[in-house]
Amino acid sequence: MAYKLYTTEGVFADNNVNAICNALFENLINQFSAPTLNARFGVTGTVAKIIQGEANIPVRVLPFITIDDPVYYYLYNNISSIILTNGVVGFTDHFQVITPRIYIEVWKTAPALNLVPVNGIYSQHILEIPNYIL
Repeated sequence: MAYKLYTTEGVFADNNVNAICNALFENLINQFSAPTLNARFGVTGTVAKIIQGEANIPVRVLPFITIDDPVYYYLYNNISSIILTNGVVGFTDHFQVITPRIYIEVWKTAPALNLVPVNGIYSQHILEIPNYIL
């Protein structure tokens, strides 16, 4: 069954961005299982703050965070086959993905990751989001 949580929850006004998230999560769940992802991979930054109750503002970057090396490197190596991209740029602690709709960042962090569920979407706890992640 296709993953549709971002669409059914209407996380983004642009349904194409919801579809991007659905495609990412469906692929990751098929590779790693939902319990693994729920504990090790989630939304962060401004998107996580909005999901957890802060004011809804336009976002230009869709950031994710993980503590899991296999998830991080799987996405880095396969993102262009999962979603339509215009480019991927790797850095030491994260990579950026340019898509026709939104910029995506995937951050790799070493400390424990505290993810909280809101309507089934897991995001980094609002008090633990680094200031440098949008």
